[in-house]
Amino acid sequence: MLLSVPARYGRCRRPSVLRILVAVGAVVGVAALILAVRVVPQFKRAGVAPLPMVVAEIRGAVLSWQREHPGRCPKLEELISDRWLDAEFGTEACHGPYTIQCTGNDVVVSCTEPEQR
Repeated sequence: MLLSVPARYGRCRRPSVLRILVAVGAVVGVAALILAVRVVPQFKRAGVAPLPMVVAEIRGAVLSWQREHPGRCPKLEELISDRWLDAEFGTEACHGPYTIQCTGNDVVVSCTEPEQR
């Protein structure tokens, strides 16, 4: 004897690709929100920018400075005196002096003594 199943309990429909993508996007968005809420304020609270961010900021300032002074490579003091950087910028991230090397169109900024952990 066969039991009949009501029509509303019929075959299971598989979710569409669009619904799956929306669900994955929601999960990724929630993860990004949690990361932004948890991690970013800790850097702000510490008042210290990570070394790679500081080096990238100095490199950007050097490239901008070179547009006004073509063919020259500035020292950190020149970037500060010309107000491309703040006087206290990044002093906590590197415990030694920053080194700026310009070769052609390439700019390399490094810290001689990296941050201590």
